[in-house]
Amino acid sequence: MALDDLQGIIKKLQDVIETHHNYLSRHETRTRQVLIDPLLRELGWDVSDPEAVQLEYAVKLEYRAGKKWADYTLMFKDESMSDDEPKPAAVIEAKPLGSDLEDDKMMQVLNYANRDGIDYMIVTDGDKWEMYEVFKKGTLEERLLMKFCLSQQPAHHSALQALGMWKPNLASDGGPSKAIEPVFISPEPILDRPSSQSNEQPEQQLPDDLPEDFDQWYSLTSERRYPSYTIPIQLKIGTDIDRRVNTWKDVIHEVITWLVDKDILKDNHCPIEIGEKTFISSEAVNRDGTPFKDPRQLPKGLILQRRTSTPLGQWEGFRALLDQLKVDTSTVRVSHKPDVSVKRK
Repeated sequence: MALDDLQGIIKKLQDVIETHHNYLSRHETRTRQVLIDPLLRELGWDVSDPEAVQLEYAVKLEYRAGKKWADYTLMFKDESMSDDEPKPAAVIEAKPLGSDLEDDKMMQVLNYANRDGIDYMIVTDGDKWEMYEVFKKGTLEERLLMKFCLSQQPAHHSALQALGMWKPNLASDGGPSKAIEPVFISPEPILDRPSSQSNEQPEQQLPDDLPEDFDQWYSLTSERRYPSYTIPIQLKIGTDIDRRVNTWKDVIHEVITWLVDKDILKDNHCPIEIGEKTFISSEAVNRDGTPFKDPRQLPKGLILQRRTSTPLGQWEGFRALLDQLKVDTSTVRVSHKPDVSVKRK
């Protein structure tokens, strides 16, 4: 999925919402066909394929008279299991355009999804979208993972947040992945960077125990998905950058710094968000007022939050940003080695 295509769909939906609001409001079927289905398809969920999306799935949401099923259930196949039947990754409750998503029965809906072993619940009126983590304990606000409104946000902001529903984020070989949690699952060691005030870079001394295939480089064009089970060693960006890195967060940090230095990423692009957290901004504050976790100063007054999501979620947000800025990712290359400390599933 190209981010440009996702933004294009969102812009079309914005126009439809503005032009045909009266036609769609108070009509759930119209809202589903005109607003919800196109966005789901662009995110990789073919609503016409029962193995990908099941309509009126029997989760038994009995709080609403005469209706006992979720409107949509996003399905995935767990290749690690012998059962070939698709399993539910998330349920979606659809409402007519203009509906209030705040429902005093929402917690009951989450409990039904919990009972059926479904990790995520999404509620939408085609314009407003909210996503909740079913098994997390706490209030609705504490379970909220994603929230955006197509008609009230620039298309690229909505696109970055909608990546939380992108099929590779919710359905993978190992089952649904928690792509947009607000903090990293396990902290990684942070690489101290030279001050951006200095024009000189210290000489990088390479260790003697590099793997034999250290000279095998991978461009970010080939690293579309999060390169889990690997440890980055060295980063090159064209002829500008050639330095050691310790983690994939370091790779993201260095590339973002380079983008700002080169005026490819500018202040007028910000704030840039991943899910409910701010990724890059001129102030170290999320839009909900909470301070950045692990803020890092970038050139030209911008600030990077190195902890906005799970590693997978942050990588997908980073890749979406590169697509948005039309960065030639073939010039960004990383050498990495297998992480032998991580046991593959």
